Amino acid sequence: MSKPPSRRPLWREPLLHFLVIGAALYALDVARQPAAADDVAPIVVLPSMPSEAARQFVEEEALFREARRLGLDQGDLVVRRRLVQKMELLLEDLAAPSPPTDAELQAWLAAHPEKYRAPARVTIEHVYFSRDRRKDAAEADARAALADPAAAAGDPFLSGRRLEHRTEQDLARTFGADFAAAVVKLAPGAWAGPIASAYGRHLVRVEAVAPAATARLEDVRPRVLADVVEARRREAAAKARAEIVGRYPVERSKH
Repeated sequence: MSKPPSRRPLWREPLLHFLVIGAALYALDVARQPAAADDVAPIVVLPSMPSEAARQFVEEEALFREARRLGLDQGDLVVRRRLVQKMELLLEDLAAPSPPTDAELQAWLAAHPEKYRAPARVTIEHVYFSRDRRKDAAEADARAALADPAAAAGDPFLSGRRLEHRTEQDLARTFGADFAAAVVKLAPGAWAGPIASAYGRHLVRVEAVAPAATARLEDVRPRVLADVVEARRREAAAKARAEIVGRYPVERSKH
């Protein structure tokens, strides 16, 4: 008696292959077909929008919707980061805090005094010896004039011979950082130098010093207000961000 032929496994049947491939092609074709007109939300154009702007808006919106329908936004790192950035900006905009009271502003100022401290200021008199005019003799001429600086004529300086209420930063902008650092260390009263600047040599006398002081709220209110509002906005946005993250369960992949 002959043995019946062995039957091939179902997954090796050509007919099954044909059906699977056909179903996949049909699904792809359906995905590429535009949605029915009744299923598409209209693109709303405001009456105030100029015709050219309206045309561009409609074109961009249509392309945007089509890209999303085809899933082009999925798995795109640039799109992902852009959406995250927009969501963070939205959270900050929505987290508008209530206006702080004077007591709250004063408390903030007390907690961050260094940020608003009024810097020390000096009033100086200087005699200038130009490097451009005197070349290598500028240093020697300045040393010779140190015997009687008040009587020394020196060379004209754009900002004048006397400068009032200048911070170290002010002096640095005018003369250079090294000059400013040296001048703010001088004791008031006596002439000193020569001190080098970006322009030459100077004999300098500090007339008066106004030491650094804690700022009063009335003097720095706009800065304090802006900082408090910004800090509260960021705090509220961080809280909202944490709440959003908490809505989604997290699993660690085993692979």
